[in-house]
Order: sequence, then C-alpha cells, then structure tokens
Amino acid sequence: MSIWKSRRNCILVKLNEKLISIGHLHELPIYEKSDVTLGEMGLPQQNELYFQCVKDLLLGEYNQHFYPYWDEVKGRRIRFKITAGSPNEIKSHLKKLTHFLRDVVLSREYVSELLAKKTHLGLVARSVAEVLQDFLQTEFPKLIHKAFDEARELKNIDALTTFLAADFTVLQKTLSHIIKEEMVGGQIISHLDRPETHHLSRSFIPSLFANCIKAGMRHYNEFLEEFLYNGDVKSDRQHEFMIWDLSKSKIYKATDFNYDKDFFDDLPFEQKFVVIPDLIPSVWKKGMIAMLFHTRKIISILVSQTRKPFYLPYKKITDLPPEKQYDAIKEASEIAGRALVEQIDSIFNIQEFYDLLYEMIFNPSSTWLSNFVEDIEGLSATMELDDSDADKFNFLFMNYFQQRCQKVQKDFDLVKMKLFENSLFEKVLPLDKRFVDYIPLDSEAEREEGTYINDENQPISNKSVSLEDASNGKTSSSHMEDPRPFLVNEEEDQEPVKLPFVERIGIEFTKFILFKCLVPPPIQEHFNRLFRLRFSLVRANILLLQKRYQSNSADRNKSEENFTEAADQFYATYKKMRAIVCSRRNDFLDKMSYEVFRVPPLVRLNQVERIEIDPREGLVATPNIAVTLAMRRSSSLMTVQPRRM
Repeated sequence: MSIWKSRRNCILVKLNEKLISIGHLHELPIYEKSDVTLGEMGLPQQNELYFQCVKDLLLGEYNQHFYPYWDEVKGRRIRFKITAGSPNEIKSHLKKLTHFLRDVVLSREYVSELLAKKTHLGLVARSVAEVLQDFLQTEFPKLIHKAFDEARELKNIDALTTFLAADFTVLQKTLSHIIKEEMVGGQIISHLDRPETHHLSRSFIPSLFANCIKAGMRHYNEFLEEFLYNGDVKSDRQHEFMIWDLSKSKIYKATDFNYDKDFFDDLPFEQKFVVIPDLIPSVWKKGMIAMLFHTRKIISILVSQTRKPFYLPYKKITDLPPEKQYDAIKEASEIAGRALVEQIDSIFNIQEFYDLLYEMIFNPSSTWLSNFVEDIEGLSATMELDDSDADKFNFLFMNYFQQRCQKVQKDFDLVKMKLFENSLFEKVLPLDKRFVDYIPLDSEAEREEGTYINDENQPISNKSVSLEDASNGKTSSSHMEDPRPFLVNEEEDQEPVKLPFVERIGIEFTKFILFKCLVPPPIQEHFNRLFRLRFSLVRANILLLQKRYQSNSADRNKSEENFTEAADQFYATYKKMRAIVCSRRNDFLDKMSYEVFRVPPLVRLNQVERIEIDPREGLVATPNIAVTLAMRRSSSLMTVQPRRM
C-alpha cells in the first residue's frame, strides 16, 4: 500500500469520516443437501432445463440444478454445482460457459462490495459502483434476453455470447484491481480511462466506462471549482481529491509528504495543502493541477502582502470539458499573475532589476568583472583572507552596483556577495522555469527541413518541475545521464579539500517572498552559478595573460611552465562550463546559453561538443564545423522590456 493511502486511512479514522452502506453484499446460494434428480427427463428436456438455468444465473437468480458456490479449499474460487447424473453432453456445453458465468457472478460481487463494504473508498467509487449496478439491473438483462432469443438451445449460447464474455472479463478484472488496490478518486478514473478500453469492437465497455468516468468526474469537477474560487475543499470529506487540507486532521505536516524543497516557501498555504499526484485523473490535461495549485499559492501571497481579499471572476467550470477547464484555470492564473506582478513592481522596480542583472552577469562587453577580479587579486596579495573577510568583497562589489541596487529597492540589499562551501560543479539543480535566450526562426522552412534542432541555444520556456513529480520526490537527475563526467569520487572516505578562497565567491539574493516569486530560488541558483562561472573564467584569463606576458627573461623557463599550468587551468574551467551547458540531457542549465560561450544556434549538439578552444592558440575558438552555417546571435531576455501585466 502506498504511504499516502495509509496516511489517508489514519486521517479518516481521526475525522471519523465514512459513507453509509448501500444495499448488502451479493451472496451466493447455499442449498441443503437434497435428493434433487433429473428424474425421467430426457436429453431435450435437460437441454431446455439448463438453458433456463444458465439464463437465470446470468440474471442473478439461482436454482438447485445449477448454481455457483465458493470453493474455500482451492483458494476461494467460484465453482459451479450441477445436478448429479447430468449427461456429459450437457456438462460439456456448461463447461464452455463457466468463464463467462464466473466473471458475471464476480462482477456482481465486486459491485455490491463497493456499495456495502468499501465505503471508505469515497464518493467516486460509490458513483462508479452505482452506474455499474444500474447497468447490471437494466441494460445487461436486455442483452441477455436478446442473446438467448437468438440462441434457443444450450449448445448455441457460447458462440452468441463471445463478445459479452470478453467484455465481462475486462469488467471483472477492472473491478478486482480497484478493490484489491483500494483505489480512490482519480485513481479509479484513470484506471477506467485506460487506452485499451476505448476501442473494443462490438463492446459495451467503452460506453459503460465513459458513463462511470462521467459520474466520478462530477465530484472531482465540484472539488476543482471549489478550490479554484474558494481556495479550499471543505466538501471533500473523504480526502479523495488530489489536494488535501491537512488542517482538518492536524496529524501530518506538509513536509511529511514528498515535496520540492527548491519551490517550498513554508507559507501558510503550503503548510495547509498538499498534492497527491496519484489522485490526478488522466482525463485532465497534464500540468493543469500544477497550474491550479500555483494560482492559489499566488493568491495566498497577494492576500498576505496586501491584507485584502482577492477574488477571481467566477466562471462555472463543473460542466466544461477538460480542455475548457484548463483554459479557465489558465485564465485565472494569468489574472492572479498580473495582480502579483503589479504588487511586485510596486515594491521592486522590475525593469531596473533586469538592467542590473544584465549588467552584472549577461553583458559580454561589461568590464566590471575584470576590474572586480583585479581588485580581489590585489587585496589577496596584500593580506591573508578568511571567511571573516567576506564583507570586504561585498564592499568592493557594492562600489560597482550600489546605485543600481538602490534603483531597484532602497530598503534592503537586493543582492550581495557570499562565500560558498560547495564547488561550482557539485551542486545539482532541478529542472524548472528559467530565463533563456530566444532565437526566432527565419522561416517556417527551417522548421520543416529540420535544420533548426535542439541545441544549447534552443529556448525551453515555461518548463518546470511538475507537482506530480515533485510530490513523488523525483528530481531532475533521476534516470538521466550525468552531464558532469569530470566529477568522480575517487575515495568516498577522503576528507573534502577546502576550496581556495577566490573559488568560493558567489552572489546571494534577498529572501523576500515577493522577490522569490519574481525569481524563484532555483533560478537564483542558476544566476549564481553563471556568475561564478564567469568569475572563474575571467580570473583564469587574467592569470593566463599575466603569465604569458611576463618579460623577465631570466625566469623564462619558469614562465613557460606557469603559462602551461595557467593555460591548462583555463582550458579545464572552460570545458567544465561547456559540459554543464552542452550536456546531452542538459539536466542542469537545460539548454541555457550565454554570451560567454555562445555558439551558432544551428549547430547540432554532437558538433557543439566538438567545439573546443586551445589556450596556446591565443584563446580563439576553433570549431570544426562548416563555415557556411548560419551565424546568428540571440538577444538575451534580460535586455527585453518586461511585459506589463
């Protein structure tokens, strides 16, 4: 049993929530031993008798001549009892029907169990069972009467019920799986919505399951509308909706469930609600629940910051098809997003922030980083630095960006220098939304010809970790190729070497919640990684040039040795940077591209990986690709005016 199922059971016990039983369990007949015989009946009369017995059994009526019973000796299996003395011909015809008859009896058994016993499975399970019960009591008898009118004799029943028998095999196995796995809510709907049940020939299964899904989705659509507009699911007393309100039972915390730490802000909203991905029905569009949850999170932030209620314009979505529901939630998300951006812009100057970010990280012609590196090298040459000297670096940094930071926000430091303990190439980042470069296609012909393919310059916009994956604890590195082949732990027990001081320098942004909405922590970490990459590259370049142009002829051999060492260090740093960005799976920066290592956007990935630089050749890139390939440089999103929402 899944962990969330056991926790759901504990919650239901604590809340004392259960549905009232409907009807009673389907019971098989129990006859006392009697001397029932066929008497003087001939073969034609016996055929007619068992013809009627089979028909009655399929309709749920039993008699002593032929009836089902539970064989407890052989693992509680349904077997059939026939009157002693029946001829072999009759037995042969009945044996051909036993699979069909057993599936019908079991189907009735499972439906009654869902209604009368499995009341903890919730409203969706009950609605599905009611649809199936109605089918067994109304539609199925019509099919049986029609088939038996055509058959007329016992020997013809098997051939005329072939498709009915196949359908009941599917139905019986489906119900058995639902009960065995104790499926709830969206699990049941997804199981009924399996592709293999959609296109069965001459079958009642597609239409029957469609009716079951419609009945179950009626509850889910009501839960969906309630959560979207009220931010709550009070009507979900059985905890069968995929969003649970943990404040009802107060047994578990949100952090007890699988969640994505990078996107968890420990807000009251996040402490109250959790998403159970297994309960998301397959009939809904992928990503819809992530958008729904994110929309309500945005609204909760707005309410907490403005101290005013925020209401979405109401639009009835319970009767809409899934595609229209997705569009309605997307529209609501855009409304909440615009309100959030307005609130952020009232506190931060978003345009100034993008200008600051561009100048600090993305501008390839900016010289501040070179000057900053020279300042740090000069400082480290005059004194021995340790962790307590981080403020000195921050002071140097603010000399360059104090005025720009104050244009963004005057009340607190937006960004400052920080010393990191981890190596630049150690920390694993999840897939998430990020700012990337956008490269417009020159024509549709490029797309059709397949010239424009996935490479490091192709944008991946609006890509995020889904709540389904986050809740399951999936990370971006699971089942994927590690793009850092240069990271190998030779000795696990070996103590980590302390990083040189200058290699620990990075940037850290404010923890203010509205800023985290504008730039989520994973994106902040990407910016920090890129800053550290550029810092490392610029520093290596400066050291390399210093070694290369040393004019002391007496130390020429030593200078050449230093040059070789510095060149190798520069080359290794550059290759590591390229490995992160150009990895086949791009599991970390995920096809992000920056000016410091720009390559032609039409170069195939396997060719991109061959592009190398030789530091002994003047630091000039020497790609081994066709010179005629289109050379375009994409413009960074950081230079684009942000849209006013």
